[in-house]
Amino acid sequence: DANRLACVQVWLFGSLADGVAERPLNVEIRGLFSVGDVIAEIGRRCGRAFLDRVTAPGGGMLGYCRVFVNGQSVDDATAPIRTTESPTQIEMILLTAAEGG
Repeated sequence: DANRLACVQVWLFGSLADGVAERPLNVEIRGLFSVGDVIAEIGRRCGRAFLDRVTAPGGGMLGYCRVFVNGQSVDDATAPIRTTESPTQIEMILLTAAEGG
């Protein structure tokens, strides 16, 4: 639905949470959206350094960044998120070698 407003709560964990004061990050998106859309909005708020930590130069997600939507792992950041839950919760975890990744 193009007019539906989704309220997305984004929980950042691991080193992604460093330097982010708002927890969770609350993002409002109208219409159909993907994890990539949410990440782009967080990047707009948090800056290029955030995007460099979670996205590859070609725009896809880095392999060591895990994303979950309502507890379900998401591998395709471009796939539309279909949920009836509001707010939708997106958990992002960035694992580095020091954190067990």
